[in-house]
Amino acid sequence: MRMLSIRMFLLLAVLLSVAGFSQGAELVHKWSFEGNTLDTSGSGNDGTVNGGTASYVSGQFGQAISLDAGVSVDAAAGTTANVPTQATDSWSMNMWLNIDTPLPSLAALAGFSAREDYSGNETEDEGGTRRIFNAFGGSGDNDIYFWGLSWLSEPPIYGDISFAGNEYASDSQWHMYTFTFDGTTLTGYVDGTAIGTGTPELVDALNDAVFVGGTSLWGSTFAGSFDEFTIWNGALSEGEISDLYDYNAFVTPSVVSPGVGATLVPVETTLEWLEPDTYAPQDYKLYVRADDPNFVDSANNLIDGVSVTPATPTTTYALALDYDTTYYWRVDATDGIDWYTGGPWNFKTTPQTPVVTKDPDSLVVAAGETAVFDIEQVNGTSFKWFKNETELSDDAKYSGTATATLTVTDVQKDNEGAYYCKIINNASPEGVDSNVAGLWTKRQMAHWDFDDNLTDTVDGWVGEYSDPNSPVYDPNSISGKSLKLAGDSSHVSIPGSEDVFNYYPLGQTVSVWVNTTSDDSWYSPIAKFDDAGWAVYVTAQQSTAARFSWGPTTILDIFGGSNIADSNWHLLVHQYDPESQTLKLFVDGVLAAESGVITPQPINVPLTIGADTTEGTWSWNGLIDEVKIWNYALDPYQIAHMYTDVMTDSQICVEPVGAGDMDGDCDVDIDDFAIFAGQWLECNRVPDCK
Repeated sequence: MRMLSIRMFLLLAVLLSVAGFSQGAELVHKWSFEGNTLDTSGSGNDGTVNGGTASYVSGQFGQAISLDAGVSVDAAAGTTANVPTQATDSWSMNMWLNIDTPLPSLAALAGFSAREDYSGNETEDEGGTRRIFNAFGGSGDNDIYFWGLSWLSEPPIYGDISFAGNEYASDSQWHMYTFTFDGTTLTGYVDGTAIGTGTPELVDALNDAVFVGGTSLWGSTFAGSFDEFTIWNGALSEGEISDLYDYNAFVTPSVVSPGVGATLVPVETTLEWLEPDTYAPQDYKLYVRADDPNFVDSANNLIDGVSVTPATPTTTYALALDYDTTYYWRVDATDGIDWYTGGPWNFKTTPQTPVVTKDPDSLVVAAGETAVFDIEQVNGTSFKWFKNETELSDDAKYSGTATATLTVTDVQKDNEGAYYCKIINNASPEGVDSNVAGLWTKRQMAHWDFDDNLTDTVDGWVGEYSDPNSPVYDPNSISGKSLKLAGDSSHVSIPGSEDVFNYYPLGQTVSVWVNTTSDDSWYSPIAKFDDAGWAVYVTAQQSTAARFSWGPTTILDIFGGSNIADSNWHLLVHQYDPESQTLKLFVDGVLAAESGVITPQPINVPLTIGADTTEGTWSWNGLIDEVKIWNYALDPYQIAHMYTDVMTDSQICVEPVGAGDMDGDCDVDIDDFAIFAGQWLECNRVPDCK
């Protein structure tokens, strides 16, 4: 680990000060544990090891202290200076911790205003509150917890804040933990990132003692290593805490390429890194290996500390690597006095076989337009495009069939289908397939009129009735006949529709006419749903609903419209609008509800009419007619016309026409002009109308 020289530490202090670091907070305590327990902040709060002996190990910065269970470092109450102990004092405390075993519940890690006997045990309080990093609750009993309790106050003061779900990492790596208190709000941070806030009830502190390690009042011992325990008089900002976590970047090289965590890196690659911010390095040492980010066994290093002459501002080193392998690398730098350890960084090389990095997108285009499918990939040397499992070749319709980009000209309905690309190279002569992309012309996709049959009149989708008896067709309809269902789980499913009637690239519009008197809680005239999917419902409580769900626990429902269980015909329209990325529900031609932004996902279950699943759940009780589906979002005027073309006595104001509509009839005409003219030159302004 890197050793910070006095010269470098002073340089860092200047840099951080210039960057605005600690402008509102003063460092009043610092145990760096560089082979001792001296306080290097200037406050003189030197520590004493109690309960056993301590050892010093490689730390996050220089050396760190390693404490066995029950061993602590303490600065006695009454011997310390500048510790913020008043109830309204703002403060921060920060530590680096490295443990390999989950902490026991109630373990006290570090803090101030806590211990009185300095034997490694906390004593009962005497009416003051503590300020302690604690562990309490959670899986493994190691959730991050702020301990600010005072048992003996009357009544007891519960100044604790739990950060449940945020645990002390027991991965044998260094992690930074921070609490800040601004006099009201306590904020917790892990590795420079905020994890939550709370408002503890604090009074003046129990005392001004400072400690690291040891046990809790109830004897919950633990072992671990600590580094850089600091206390600040003032609340550090989020940016300052981020600087605390990242200030190693000032003295170590930083990665340029491959980026940290990069994948598909070529096996013939060049490592590149940037010199430190604070000095011109005199030399670099490069380490590379394939199995261990900690570089424990140097015998397995692919490159083991090779000297690399620095360049300004970046230095490079070329490598030949194996396929499909994760590599770790680091660069140490020296200023001629000390060495500073960078990294470790990691990347993964590409496999030998082709890899698709971008699949072709599904497309909906107007008839006669051109469609272009393209893929992005690595390692491929040849390409083959397929439609519905049939290999394509260049002709008047298709071009680019042996390239990464396929063009389909003058798209017509018979060009609709499932397209994909096979990418081939010597290591994979059988090829790797891209995902399938659909191509459709912009059109109506289905229409079930239920005129004595269950066949769609657009593409011939044939519905299957779930009841062994024949479906019932009723002359009470919008046109011809309607489908009559009894709410007894009987329904119609559309076999083979698993991959269609999803939300298309240009959206989707589903319309259905319904007639019911049922007061059931939920019942669905049409859906494509099974734990996830889309559906239309009528509800006794909220009248009508449209649903889109990502899974059984992630459901979006929007409600709107008046009670439609009145034995009259009503038009329900469920729509996904890709322009606004929202789900919309129209009732009788009028927009009744709209969701926030959603991300559509394909739903690979059959379309169902008369229930929300193929199991017949939430089945419809009443009449259904004129089910239609489009592969794009109809505009509000088209939806309004769907209703008024049937209900010819109705009128719908799709959107307000503006201030000129004086009589509010959604039409600016001579009647509005008459109102305007009648008010011409009227003035009610005081004192005059000059």
